Amino acid sequence: MTQKLDNVADQAQKPDKQSPPDKRARVSRLSIYSFITLIGLILVLFTGLLFGNLVQKANTKEAATPTTLASATPTATPDLASAFQMAKNPSVEPLTLPNGLYVLYAGQDKIYRVPVAGGTPEALNTPGYHYNRAVPPVLTPSGTLLYTTNTGVWSIPAFDGQAKQLASLKAGETITSLVLSQDGSRIAWSIAPARGTGTIRIYAGSLDAPELVYQSTNKQCPCFRAFAFLHGTEPTLLITDNRGDNRANLYGLWALSLSKQAKKEPIKLLDAETPEMPMGLAPDMNTLLYSDHIGMAPIPEDKNIPDDITALNNANSLSLMAIDGAALKPGSPQVLLPEQRNMPNKASYHWVHSFQFSPDGKKLTYVVFSSDDRPPFFRHSSLYTVEISGQGTQMHLGQPQLQATSNAHHVEVGPWLNDQVVTCYADGALYALDLQHGTKTRIVQTGQYASIIAILKH
Repeated sequence: MTQKLDNVADQAQKPDKQSPPDKRARVSRLSIYSFITLIGLILVLFTGLLFGNLVQKANTKEAATPTTLASATPTATPDLASAFQMAKNPSVEPLTLPNGLYVLYAGQDKIYRVPVAGGTPEALNTPGYHYNRAVPPVLTPSGTLLYTTNTGVWSIPAFDGQAKQLASLKAGETITSLVLSQDGSRIAWSIAPARGTGTIRIYAGSLDAPELVYQSTNKQCPCFRAFAFLHGTEPTLLITDNRGDNRANLYGLWALSLSKQAKKEPIKLLDAETPEMPMGLAPDMNTLLYSDHIGMAPIPEDKNIPDDITALNNANSLSLMAIDGAALKPGSPQVLLPEQRNMPNKASYHWVHSFQFSPDGKKLTYVVFSSDDRPPFFRHSSLYTVEISGQGTQMHLGQPQLQATSNAHHVEVGPWLNDQVVTCYADGALYALDLQHGTKTRIVQTGQYASIIAILKH
């Protein structure tokens, strides 16, 4: 519209430049009237185009109202049929979920639980909680929720009980990570300066008696944060580098032994300079999901995705690798999703930012998305699963299987309900997808972005 408007403006100016008034020429009254009429018509056309362009811009601004961090509210929650299109055996029958299971999810400043079979969400009493993508809450096997605030680490029973503070922060500090061992016996978190330079500290140990296990300065990175606990008899904490950025970006991977007899020097497993980005560790086995080719996807202009998600690196490739828990050595990687380079346009690139291992670690589900090449850069998502058999050097990956597609603005995969049903978030609602029978259901409409924490039994 602007280009057309400029052309019309140029055309309107050309008669004045090409035909300047000649004082010596005799101009009839009819010629004057004709000239004035022509100028009037051009001005009317110019004004109409200008007004139309301004209306279009005004409408665009109204549709893209800025939102605060993590409070992005979708313009409309898609109906069940359009939210996800199942790829295998699609069924029109709704998915029926059992009683006694609950979804625990985080909003902007509250944590909720809701029955998967349907019901009203209930907010937990979590004073001081505020959404932070880099430090998501975690749930212990016994049903205790651990979360962070700007005052420290807190715990609360997922059903009845009061919040209790486990650790406190000093002024000017912030928590940059919070992880839990699979059996719930060990906890770890990291603390860094909220601004400027200072000391980074990592605490780890039992829930009742964590202790300082590592500290360094953030003047020169790696600037470590806790990533996960290795599975094994010897307590070992995996740590990663955030390069001084307290958001959820991760670079490289190191193993830090928590044994009293071991030296407290981290052992490098992934390179932080390439960089290689660790993503997750499979349950019950030391199988690492990571990417060796990362980048930033185009940022949608509709503000349906929280800023702290669009600002993160996304994986352009996926690999799985076994880690030797005894020798603390990485194994040979197996490529799941090859990297892309020198593609013709932005829409040609695929990206991954959301994944979940099944509870037994034998299945991985992940969301691959691509963006439109032009504004407003809408995203298009596909849900895949891959079977993982064997362990260590005997690990084998099956062929990735497409399970569902979605044109929702933002899709994330959540925890598995069982070996065939997985939870998902899409545009202000939580869903359950039965990947075996092709059925689906909406669990709850959240009305804003929500991050699924865990599945509860009660």
